[in-house]
Amino acid sequence: MKKPGKLVALAGLMLFVSPSGMCTQRIGWIVPSQFHEEAQDPARPVRTFYLDGESPEHWTERVRIEQTELPLGATFKAQLDAEHQTAGETCPDIYITTFPTQQDGGIRIFAEMRQCPEDFTSHRSAVSVRRMILDGNTVATIIAEGDYPPVPKGKTPLLKGQLSRWMDFVNSFVPCLDPTNAGCLRDPTELVNATAARLGPDESALVQQIEARGEEMYRQDQLAWHSTDALRERNLPMPSGNGGFLAVPEAGSAGKFFIIADKPNGYTVLHVVTTDAQGVHSVSDGTRDDLSPEVAVRFRALQTAMKASPSVCAPHPNTLVLPTGNGDGWWVYVMTASSDAPRMWIGGHTRFRVSKDGLHVLAREPSAKSCLEFDLGDPRMAYAVMTHLISDTPTEFHVMQSLTWHKPMFVGTRTGIWKVDGDSIVKLQLPSGIH
Repeated sequence: MKKPGKLVALAGLMLFVSPSGMCTQRIGWIVPSQFHEEAQDPARPVRTFYLDGESPEHWTERVRIEQTELPLGATFKAQLDAEHQTAGETCPDIYITTFPTQQDGGIRIFAEMRQCPEDFTSHRSAVSVRRMILDGNTVATIIAEGDYPPVPKGKTPLLKGQLSRWMDFVNSFVPCLDPTNAGCLRDPTELVNATAARLGPDESALVQQIEARGEEMYRQDQLAWHSTDALRERNLPMPSGNGGFLAVPEAGSAGKFFIIADKPNGYTVLHVVTTDAQGVHSVSDGTRDDLSPEVAVRFRALQTAMKASPSVCAPHPNTLVLPTGNGDGWWVYVMTASSDAPRMWIGGHTRFRVSKDGLHVLAREPSAKSCLEFDLGDPRMAYAVMTHLISDTPTEFHVMQSLTWHKPMFVGTRTGIWKVDGDSIVKLQLPSGIH
């Protein structure tokens, strides 16, 4: 694999400065690849990021980051109430949703969404998502907003993809209380140059399991991808309705891909794509012998997971089924597929743990808290940098996507920053004084 030449700068920093000039806190964030800043000048009181292809003169989406001081004797609530009143003067139908306040030591975090169907001054509709971090009298604010034609009262022009982009940006806006958040780094190249940290026995064993599952997911996905191409070359349809497909890898690149229909009298194998060790495909009609007990229970586990309403971020998901390590059930993965490649999805996937008989969902877990994606068409994107809130380590989803797209990624969790490069997961030993 060719080594990427540079790391796109995804991290940002803002200093909270008290009236005496002493630094009291730093705020970090990660700029998603879809956004750009017109002029990189951290000294400006307001930093504005626009959707790629847009500018200050012509924009539909933008993100603003600013720092302000509360007036002497004022409270943050009074300041926010005054803002709401001012907004309501030109938009009587404004709808404001506030979210529960978070607190971390002396830092308080507020968040809200505002929607205006039509502003009487601009005669436009507007939607914004805001996150405000209060440290003493200093407020750091990030505002992701969109500009739209007017809409009827009670309607929103906000699209799902827009909200996903905004939430990725807004959720990365955090106080830098520790160095585990990638957006709080002084310089993203510190990630590239960092050495590997030593793992304890339990952590090392867990990482090896995640690496193995991610590699197996990749092998299944590749088998399904190439087998699907072989079916299309022969003008054979993919299953629809109560049907699906199942990839079962063997040694190397070999394996079988089953097209299965779920009929009232039971499962029926319609077609089988067999791939040999040299990657050569052969397609045959299914027979009764193709529906072995293992194939049947795997497909039953898949059907059980699909009936549990998995959350995906695109209409046509990919699916994978792996045996659990101790053989007491199945991992079923329902994953958002890249319909407009190159697009790497980190969010939008669900992992199910299904019982050994394939009939019951025992647990489910999303891959991320939002539809996190990276546009790999951007030539600046040498690495992906992200914060992961679901677990203390990267997951098999990160491994699979790194293998699929040949893209290293740096994943910040509660326990540190990790590098995922193909089927290798390494915890980084960061320089001292990083924050």
